[in-house]
Amino acid sequence: MMSIYVVPVFHHGGTLVTLPNGSVRYVNGKVEKYPPMDIDFVNWKDLETLGKLIGYVRFEAMYWHEVPATEFGDGLHKIQGDRDINDMCDFTMMHHLDEIHIYLEHPIDVPIEAEVDLS
Repeated sequence: MMSIYVVPVFHHGGTLVTLPNGSVRYVNGKVEKYPPMDIDFVNWKDLETLGKLIGYVRFEAMYWHEVPATEFGDGLHKIQGDRDINDMCDFTMMHHLDEIHIYLEHPIDVPIEAEVDLS
């Protein structure tokens, strides 16, 4: 069997918002493309590692997006484990896509005040 490679495309630094008309958008985000990965070996740990390479230590949520979905929000799926990753990979192979689009939601880190003895 021949390997199938896909490019992980991470959308990060933005926010998922629901507009007054009910549609969902990812606003103020950046995009990071990584080298192709063998789709048979895509897993949570690798996706988490790629997110950390961008600079995010924690994620509130990670989503994959069906490209092309009629409405952005309709094609957005939360990744919570292997089953969701398998669904993403199956969809990607079934539609002969060469990219997987991952959207990160992350908390805003709040600095912690600490007493430091500089003497």
